[in-house]
Amino acid sequence: MHRVIGALGVVALVLVGGAAGAQGPLPCDFVTGGGYIINNNAKANFGVGGSCKAGGDGHGLWGHLEYVDHGGASSGGSSVVPFKVHWATITGYFFCSDVSCTSFDPVQSQPSGTRLICGTATTNLPSPDNAVNWVVKATDNDPSGNDLFMIVVTSQGSTFTYSTGDDPLAGGNIEIHKPNNSTGFFGGAPTSDNCPAFVPSVNSCMGDVDCPLSGSCNTNTGMCCPPGTVFKFGVCALPD
Repeated sequence: MHRVIGALGVVALVLVGGAAGAQGPLPCDFVTGGGYIINNNAKANFGVGGSCKAGGDGHGLWGHLEYVDHGGASSGGSSVVPFKVHWATITGYFFCSDVSCTSFDPVQSQPSGTRLICGTATTNLPSPDNAVNWVVKATDNDPSGNDLFMIVVTSQGSTFTYSTGDDPLAGGNIEIHKPNNSTGFFGGAPTSDNCPAFVPSVNSCMGDVDCPLSGSCNTNTGMCCPPGTVFKFGVCALPD
């Protein structure tokens, strides 16, 4: 069974950046990576890049994504093998203070760390699931251990969602590169506007009773957790 979950059933974290006492904005770096993970006993190849700098040609920020799950995916009664995701735009690039991306205070840039890359893409699924939002969490663990890759894909026109775990690379490499004069500066945290696959738009709430779809209110942010997730340990997360 592939890790395909319905109606935004992914972790949604709405957290503000900006470390107390930070000495001005941190220069933005950039990340590149390629290789493959094993997703539910099938090989999934990827090539990804991202940065804060402008991308040009209508692509938003600089970056790219190609992803192919050779085990396939299903939506609305239709299945495709392999499942292909081809980037269209890069809408966000964010510094994660930890591997789980629970905060976005840019306090260290090198030599390793985790970055969040967001964008839009096309897939080989039938309409409306051929137009999607996506988020990749890429972790460069050099020199101590395996790099990590995670992807979440959400349809722009239905409740289809595809996600992998925070998987170690079975082959390949993810590399965080030093800033240069063109990369600009880190700023802010992902939102439902610039990274809807990571921060879905959900209704405001004061308690669980205000969230009929998920039955779980994130009392830290005042927003309903997405369907398929529950509020625990301070965030909306997949149930145990």
